[in-house]
Amino acid sequence: MQVILNIENPKDWTALLPIIERLGISVLTTIPVPKENKRLTVKELAYHQAIIAQGGDASYFGDAAEWQKEQRQERDLPFLYNDNQ
Repeated sequence: MQVILNIENPKDWTALLPIIERLGISVLTTIPVPKENKRLTVKELAYHQAIIAQGGDASYFGDAAEWQKEQRQERDLPFLYNDNQ
């Protein structure tokens, strides 16, 4: 059996989703379906914290101040001045 639902209110979808999941009904949507935030297990949390603790390598970014100076150089802006004036 196939049923098509048009749900306008996201809160209605949030209320309906746990029932759908509990009944084992498959869902096909045309837009991404937000799921409730699930809590991480202790093992998952430790895994993600270890990645964060390693930090990141930003050495390949170069000099941020130099990049900003290049991006903010003086130049003519289009449509700022009208030649007819």
